[in-house]
Amino acid sequence: MRIFVAFAILVFLALVPANAAVIDSLNESLAPKPTTWDAGEVGWTYTPSFDYSLDGIETKFGSVDSRIVTLEFYDEHPEDGGVLLRSGSFSPASNVFSGAVFSGLMLTAGEDYFMGFRHVLDLGVNVTEDSGATAMSPLRFSFDDNGSYDFFEPGTFTENPILRFLGTPSPPGGVIPEPSSILLLCIGLLVILIGFRKKSKRT
Repeated sequence: MRIFVAFAILVFLALVPANAAVIDSLNESLAPKPTTWDAGEVGWTYTPSFDYSLDGIETKFGSVDSRIVTLEFYDEHPEDGGVLLRSGSFSPASNVFSGAVFSGLMLTAGEDYFMGFRHVLDLGVNVTEDSGATAMSPLRFSFDDNGSYDFFEPGTFTENPILRFLGTPSPPGGVIPEPSSILLLCIGLLVILIGFRKKSKRT
């Protein structure tokens, strides 16, 4: 019985992400500007400075209602042929970080990705005008909330989104085992444990 309990724990640890930690951030300690979005969707280009597995993205809206916001993450801007890599929905909280978590996505340092938030019309903005803010990229947005993010707004405080990226550092060699591989390892450990138990009983 103890062996099967140990196996259950191994499987749980293998399949449940233990990596929902902030690995990168932008303007994390700053406050959203007290205004609302006039657009239906907003987004920015993100270029990681190191390799890691992205597990989720959080942001901080200044004011909210009960709506659901959708996060989209592309390999580049949709107008440039970007492919949607991950998405997730969440109910944002006012002036508190919230966001979407998804299966790990390996990001490459120096590569440009595009991330967008949809259904944000009239929500308090998730950008800051505070002193010391760091610009990410010019804002891309659309009034139609259709996933195009086709308008461009450079040179304003809208270049300063408030973001946290959840992830796991890339291991040496850049390969992060898939859950199925980890599960196979757990099964192998179970077989060894059973064999050891039988051998102990014979002894």
